[in-house]
Amino acid sequence: MSDVSQRVQLRLGLKMSRVLFGAVAFAGAATLFGSSSPAAGSLTPAKTVCKNAIASHKTLNAKQIKACKVAKIKVPKKATAAAAAATRPALPDPCTLLTSSDVSGLGVSAGPTLGPKQTATDALPESSCTWGSAIDATGMVSVVVSTPHNGADAGDLLANGANGTSVSAGPDGKLLARAVIAGGGGVGKTIIFHKSGITVLVAKVGDNVDDGALTAAANSAAGRL
Repeated sequence: MSDVSQRVQLRLGLKMSRVLFGAVAFAGAATLFGSSSPAAGSLTPAKTVCKNAIASHKTLNAKQIKACKVAKIKVPKKATAAAAAATRPALPDPCTLLTSSDVSGLGVSAGPTLGPKQTATDALPESSCTWGSAIDATGMVSVVVSTPHNGADAGDLLANGANGTSVSAGPDGKLLARAVIAGGGGVGKTIIFHKSGITVLVAKVGDNVDDGALTAAANSAAGRL
């Protein structure tokens, strides 16, 4: 065989290898998702996984969303929002984060009242609990809990960025010189901290708030997360 023939065959071989490699890579990308069929080790094309998921489920899991991306199929916004909500930490009951001793240490003797709750499927999940009343002479204690979504967090928004003084409460406690409660705030003080994906605001509405008692209450709440 002449040198020219060998070079031609070599070039044709390289081209065929590239074509085969590209076909294998495409097939692999299209069938990276396990099938529910009884055949052991069988794979299902991403397009099929995605379409079946959209047709049969309101909420898509991370694997199904990935299949849709591979297949270049647009996922309904409700499906992705529900999937994101499913991965958020559950909101704790804010009324269970403080004991009666924590509340009485802040000068309030009333029992807890659970406030309105935005569930984990809402855009900005939030829940609150109060002890006492803002119009009482002894003031009111409040706990707000929230989780972030799409870069926003109800608790952080209420605290307006939490530009306060660092305190030893929770992992990143900040003391604010105002009471921040669900739906507003006023005279008093608040400690905000973040732990386990939860934003917590412990506040006392009223004059002459004891910083030490508020810090103790915030640490008590942090210990229950």
